[in-house]
Order: sequence, then structure tokens, then C-alpha cells
Amino acid sequence: MSAAGLFTERTPGAWSFPHPAVEDYLADRWLARDPALLSEIAARDDPRWAQPVRLGVEDLARTSAAAVDELLAALPGTGAAAQATALLTGRPCDC
Repeated sequence: MSAAGLFTERTPGAWSFPHPAVEDYLADRWLARDPALLSEIAARDDPRWAQPVRLGVEDLARTSAAAVDELLAALPGTGAAAQATALLTGRPCDC
């Protein structure tokens, strides 16, 4: 697996992605396919999920404006949710 460079063996038997951006990208692609899951993850306001949530909302916006409107209406106005809202609406964020 490590020959292709997609995974790195941190310790024997423990594999990870070589850079967090790869993990964020794959997580965002998964979240964008399931708006309910994206909403659930965003509402947790967990810093580890901030970038995948922002990217997932951007991806979702490309395919369904109505789904994004529903998602943003359901989210709290803090953290990653506020950043995603600011990104999509162009409004400033006090995050």
C-alpha cells in the first residue's frame, strides 16, 4: 500500500493518510453525499470536523441549493457551522 503513497504506516499495522488534507477531502466527499449526516456532524461543532464540514457544504452547494438552505437553517450559528454559512452567503462571520 505504501508504494503508491496513498497510505503511510505509522507503526506496524497502523496506517494513515500522508497528509490531513487527503483525509479531509475524502471525508467531505462522503458528507456531501448525505446532507443529514453533514448536518449532524456540523451541529457537533467538533474542530476536527471543521474543514470537512466546510468542504462538504461547498460540494453540496454545487448540486442542491435547497439542501444547503435546509442545512444552514438547522445549524447553530457558531463554529464550523457559522463559517460554512459565511462562506456560502458572503456574510461576515464572528467566528
